[in-house]
Amino acid sequence: MSASQQDDYTFSYSTDGTSFHSVGDPVSGDILSTNVAGGFTGALIGLYATTGNDIQP
Repeated sequence: MSASQQDDYTFSYSTDGTSFHSVGDPVSGDILSTNVAGGFTGALIGLYATTGNDIQP
């Protein structure tokens, strides 16, 4: 899960869909602006995890 508050982004995860745990400190989103970065900001990568392919006993 990700959330933003003004220019700061926070990221968290949950193994049960109820209790979320923070991953690291808040990160500034200023650098994602083309006005601040001066043009192309680069490729963005998003984390994705699933249990859909897990082997069931």
